[in-house]
Parts: sequence; structure tokens; C-alpha cells
Amino acid sequence: MPFGKRTETVEEERGRHPTAVREREYVEPTHDARNEVDAEEQVTTTTPSAWSVARGWIGVLAAWIAIALAVVEVVLGFRLGFLLASANPNNGFVDFIHDISDPLTDPFQGYSQTEASMAASSSLRR
Repeated sequence: MPFGKRTETVEEERGRHPTAVREREYVEPTHDARNEVDAEEQVTTTTPSAWSVARGWIGVLAAWIAIALAVVEVVLGFRLGFLLASANPNNGFVDFIHDISDPLTDPFQGYSQTEASMAASSSLRR
């Protein structure tokens, strides 16, 4: 087989120097070479088990639940931040956050005393 010769320049820390590289020329394969088998591959197909499919669906369901809980946490975090900052309840965004978080906080209304209930209880004691 005939070989070609090519010169490449290689860069190193010490500088550049030319390096000769031998290349093979393309040789047309013969009929025998075309029919020669290099490797065999066995392909099998299997169907996933029921448990594998169930784990997939459970994972998808868990991801959706995690997203829903993250949204609830963000809404409640905004509500808490607005309450701590004494935000104007007439503002559109603050009002929107209070409106969508009211059903989440309604079961907990009345668990702690607010200023109004403390004032009412102190006026009853007099």
C-alpha cells in the first residue's frame, strides 16, 4: 500500500517543531473484504414490567405535587412578607395575593390573638 507524507507543526511549551506523519491512501475494498463480518450484535426487545411503569407514573405524580406545593409556599411567603411589611391592602398585587391565599389561611384564623381581639378583651376586663 502506498503511503503519503504530511508535515504538521506541533506546538509545545518549548516551541514549535515540524513532525512528519504518515497517511494511508484510500484503497478500494475487494469483494472479499466487503462480505467480511467484523463483529456480531444481538438485539433483544423487552417490554417494561408493570412495576417499572408504575414507578414512572409515581415519579410524574410526585413532580406535579412538588410543583403545586412550591407554588403554595411562594404564595404564602408573599402573604407573610406583605403582612410583615404592612403592605397597602388596596394595592392590586397585594390584594391578589391575599385573595388567593385566604382559603389556605382560613382554617387558622382565630388561633392567635390580634390587636383588635386584644383590645376587645381588655375593654371587657374594665
